[in-house]
Amino acid sequence: LGYLTPPVGLNFLLARQVIGPESYVERYPVEGFFRTWEHLIVPVSVMATSLVIVAFAPFFFY
Repeated sequence: LGYLTPPVGLNFLLARQVIGPESYVERYPVEGFFRTWEHLIVPVSVMATSLVIVAFAPFFFY
């Protein structure tokens, strides 16, 4: 977790610097749960998947 979390956090901070305090999602709200929270669900799911692969894939090779 400590290996994967800092790059994701840094990416979030750099993206916020580029986008600014108000992003397109916040300016124009959309309907539906996934469409509303897509900007959070996708990065968290990608990080969780990569964390599981990095943590447990070596066990399959030994």
